[in-house]
Amino acid sequence: MQYLDFKRERDESTTSWERGDPVAALVERTGPTTYLVTLPGGETHAVEYGKERGARVGGCDCKGFEFRDDEDSPCAHLCVLRKAEWSHNHFGDAAGRDVTDDPITAHDTAEHVAPNATEPEPDLVADGGEDFPRQNCRRCGAVSPDGEAPPPAECSEGTTDDPEHEWTDAPDLVADGGDIVEEPTTGHDGRVFGRPEDQL
Repeated sequence: MQYLDFKRERDESTTSWERGDPVAALVERTGPTTYLVTLPGGETHAVEYGKERGARVGGCDCKGFEFRDDEDSPCAHLCVLRKAEWSHNHFGDAAGRDVTDDPITAHDTAEHVAPNATEPEPDLVADGGEDFPRQNCRRCGAVSPDGEAPPPAECSEGTTDDPEHEWTDAPDLVADGGDIVEEPTTGHDGRVFGRPEDQL
C-alpha cells in the first residue's frame, strides 16, 4: 500500500476526487482493509485502504491508480472510501457505509497482520533416520563419513609420517571472514524506521 494525499486531491478538485462519489458507488468490504468498489458505468476494482502510522494508505488494481501522476495520488475508488469514511465520522449517514451497512473506516494495517506472521517457523521434524555427527578434518577440510560416500582414506594435507585425517567437530557455519551486513528495518514503502522524515 502507498501513502496517499487526499487533501491535495480535494484542494485541487481533481478528476479522481470529483468522480469518487460514495453515494453513487457500490462498496463491499472483503476484509479488514480490502474492498470491492464499483463506480457508475465502471468495472469492479479490488481496493486496499487503511492507516499506517496515522496516515492513510492504499492501493487499487485500476488503471487510474497504476498510471497516476504522483506516487501519493489516490484514484477515484480510493477517494470513494476516504469520502465515505469522512461522511461516517461526521454525519453517520448511509454514504459512510458499505452494502452490508457496516461503516467504512481506515483500519490500522498493523492490527491486521496474519495471526502467524510473527511466530517462528516450527522446528523441523526428522523422519526417524540415524544421526551421524558431522566432523571435519582439521587439515584438509574433508567431511567425516555420514552414511554416504566416505572421504579419501588419507588426508591430502597429511605427511608421510602422519597420513591420517585429524577429525574435529564441524562448526555449524563456516564463514569466509566477510562482514556481517544487517539491512535496516523498513516499512512496505522502503522508508527506514527511526529515521527523521527529512532523511527518508
